[in-house]
Amino acid sequence: MIITLYSTILIIFLFNFYSFTDASTSWQIGFQDPATPYTEGILNFHNIIIIAIVIFTSWLLFRCLTLYKKELHPNSENFTHSTLLEIIWLIFSAFVITIIVILCLIVLNSLLKINV
Repeated sequence: MIITLYSTILIIFLFNFYSFTDASTSWQIGFQDPATPYTEGILNFHNIIIIAIVIFTSWLLFRCLTLYKKELHPNSENFTHSTLLEIIWLIFSAFVITIIVILCLIVLNSLLKINV
Protein backbone atom coordinates (compact mmCIF):
# COMPACT_ATOMS: atom_id res chain seq x y z
CA MET A 1 0.00 0.00 0.00
CA ILE A 2 2.74 2.47 0.95
CA ILE A 3 4.81 1.50 -2.09
CA THR A 4 1.85 2.20 -4.36
CA LEU A 5 1.36 5.61 -2.74
CA TYR A 6 5.04 6.50 -3.12
CA SER A 7 5.13 5.33 -6.72
CA THR A 8 2.01 7.34 -7.52
CA ILE A 9 3.53 10.48 -6.01
CA LEU A 10 6.77 9.87 -7.92
CA ILE A 11 4.93 9.39 -11.23
CA ILE A 12 2.89 12.54 -10.68
CA PHE A 13 6.02 14.52 -9.85
CA LEU A 14 8.09 13.19 -12.75
CA PHE A 15 5.45 13.53 -15.47
CA ASN A 16 3.97 16.79 -14.26
CA PHE A 17 7.02 18.99 -14.82
CA TYR A 18 5.12 21.19 -17.27
CA SER A 19 3.01 22.61 -14.45
CA PHE A 20 6.07 24.33 -12.98
CA THR A 21 6.52 26.50 -16.08
CA ASP A 22 4.94 29.90 -16.58
CA ALA A 23 2.21 28.81 -18.99
CA SER A 24 -1.38 27.87 -18.36
CA THR A 25 -2.22 24.28 -17.51
CA SER A 26 -5.32 22.14 -17.71
CA TRP A 27 -7.83 22.85 -14.94
CA GLN A 28 -5.83 25.88 -13.82
CA ILE A 29 -7.53 28.19 -11.36
CA GLY A 30 -6.55 31.82 -11.78
CA PHE A 31 -4.43 33.60 -14.33
CA GLN A 32 -0.88 32.80 -15.33
CA ASP A 33 1.84 35.20 -14.20
CA PRO A 34 1.75 38.52 -16.05
CA ALA A 35 4.55 39.22 -18.51
CA THR A 36 4.31 43.02 -18.56
CA PRO A 37 3.48 45.70 -16.01
CA TYR A 38 0.32 46.49 -17.96
CA THR A 39 -1.07 42.99 -17.63
CA GLU A 40 -0.07 43.07 -13.97
CA GLY A 41 -2.20 46.22 -13.59
CA ILE A 42 -5.12 44.54 -15.33
CA LEU A 43 -4.74 41.48 -13.08
CA ASN A 44 -4.63 43.65 -9.94
CA PHE A 45 -7.71 45.55 -11.12
CA HIS A 46 -9.52 42.25 -11.70
CA ASN A 47 -8.56 41.02 -8.23
CA ILE A 48 -9.78 44.24 -6.57
CA ILE A 49 -13.13 44.06 -8.37
CA ILE A 50 -13.62 40.38 -7.46
CA ILE A 51 -12.70 41.00 -3.80
CA ALA A 52 -15.13 43.94 -3.61
CA ILE A 53 -17.94 41.84 -5.10
CA VAL A 54 -17.27 38.96 -2.69
CA ILE A 55 -17.18 41.26 0.34
CA PHE A 56 -20.39 43.05 -0.66
CA THR A 57 -22.36 39.89 -1.39
CA SER A 58 -21.08 38.22 1.79
CA TRP A 59 -22.18 41.25 3.79
CA LEU A 60 -25.63 41.17 2.15
CA LEU A 61 -25.97 37.45 2.85
CA PHE A 62 -24.89 37.91 6.47
CA ARG A 63 -27.37 40.76 6.96
CA CYS A 64 -30.20 38.72 5.46
CA LEU A 65 -29.42 35.71 7.62
CA THR A 66 -29.14 37.71 10.83
CA LEU A 67 -32.02 40.16 10.39
CA TYR A 68 -34.70 37.89 8.99
CA LYS A 69 -35.09 35.17 11.56
CA LYS A 70 -38.40 33.45 12.08
CA GLU A 71 -38.19 34.00 15.85
CA LEU A 72 -37.84 37.78 15.41
CA HIS A 73 -40.44 38.14 12.65
CA PRO A 74 -43.00 35.32 12.78
CA ASN A 75 -45.40 37.10 10.39
CA SER A 76 -44.04 38.17 7.07
CA GLU A 77 -44.75 41.58 5.60
CA ASN A 78 -47.01 41.75 2.57
CA PHE A 79 -45.52 44.36 0.28
CA THR A 80 -44.39 43.76 -3.26
CA HIS A 81 -43.09 47.10 -4.54
CA SER A 82 -41.15 49.95 -3.07
CA THR A 83 -40.49 52.78 -5.47
CA LEU A 84 -37.95 54.45 -3.21
CA LEU A 85 -36.01 51.21 -2.80
CA GLU A 86 -35.97 50.61 -6.55
CA ILE A 87 -34.71 54.16 -7.24
CA ILE A 88 -31.96 53.84 -4.61
CA TRP A 89 -30.94 50.44 -6.01
CA LEU A 90 -30.82 51.85 -9.55
CA ILE A 91 -28.70 54.84 -8.52
CA PHE A 92 -26.34 52.68 -6.44
CA SER A 93 -25.78 50.14 -9.21
CA ALA A 94 -25.27 52.93 -11.79
CA PHE A 95 -22.72 54.53 -9.47
CA VAL A 96 -20.81 51.26 -9.04
CA ILE A 97 -20.78 50.60 -12.79
CA THR A 98 -19.57 54.17 -13.41
CA ILE A 99 -16.64 53.66 -11.02
CA ILE A 100 -15.71 50.39 -12.73
CA VAL A 101 -15.88 52.03 -16.17
CA ILE A 102 -13.69 54.94 -15.06
CA LEU A 103 -11.08 52.56 -13.66
CA CYS A 104 -11.19 50.48 -16.86
CA LEU A 105 -10.66 53.61 -18.95
CA ILE A 106 -7.63 54.53 -16.83
CA VAL A 107 -6.11 51.11 -17.47
CA LEU A 108 -6.95 51.36 -21.18
CA ASN A 109 -5.39 54.81 -21.37
CA SER A 110 -2.18 53.46 -19.84
CA LEU A 111 -2.14 50.70 -22.46
CA LEU A 112 -2.52 53.20 -25.31
CA LYS A 113 0.53 55.17 -24.16
CA ILE A 114 2.91 52.31 -25.01
CA ASN A 115 5.77 53.45 -27.22
CA VAL A 116 6.59 50.74 -29.75
